Amino acid sequence: MKITTEAIVLHLSKYSDKAAIVHTYTRKYGRMTYMLYGISGKKRSQLVSATEPLSLVEIEATHSIGREIQTLNAISLSYIRNSANEFKKKAVSMFISEILYRTLSHPEPDEILFDFLSNAVRSLDSTDDSENFHLRFMLQYTYFLGIMPSLDEQGKMLDIATGLMVCEHEAEDCFNVKETETLSRLMNEEKIEIGRRERQSLLDKLCMYYECHLTDFFTPKSLDVLKEVFD
Repeated sequence: MKITTEAIVLHLSKYSDKAAIVHTYTRKYGRMTYMLYGISGKKRSQLVSATEPLSLVEIEATHSIGREIQTLNAISLSYIRNSANEFKKKAVSMFISEILYRTLSHPEPDEILFDFLSNAVRSLDSTDDSENFHLRFMLQYTYFLGIMPSLDEQGKMLDIATGLMVCEHEAEDCFNVKETETLSRLMNEEKIEIGRRERQSLLDKLCMYYECHLTDFFTPKSLDVLKEVFD
């Protein structure tokens, strides 16, 4: 069956000198994996730009029942990022795409989720607050993962294991009071100032939160790169 759909590129892995495997999240079909041929041909540069992490693309493919890897016939950018070569935003894109690659495991399509991700790519492209973008994204994305934390009580701390607000004497692994307030502000304010040390602590603890609540999730390899970029 020939299909056409919008998609978001999550990951690209080389299969051979002439082919690569492209992991995507599509609007019409959910999580899909494709074999892409011709990566060493005349259109190599076009294919490279269209298969970078978080690229918004339109694909034409052949879907066959029972196959885990479908055939990608054509792929082209549906949105050209003006900041695609900015080092900081590129690092954020790599980090977010790695999170999505590890967590978008359900194959069912979800247009609301697709729109959320598509809008996030566009927002990252236009924002002047890239140093905090990944923190806000991780928080907002918890809604779609079904692990959104409670942040509705002032003066308390967010417990990593339960996702609930607790008093200080009840806490073990927690976001402290200041960090919890920062998380709440990230959810409700477009731009806030966060110091380097607090940003790194929030990032580490958000990864811990994901690991605690999601099966098979582990801290992205790109985390260290992201820390270096914003150090």
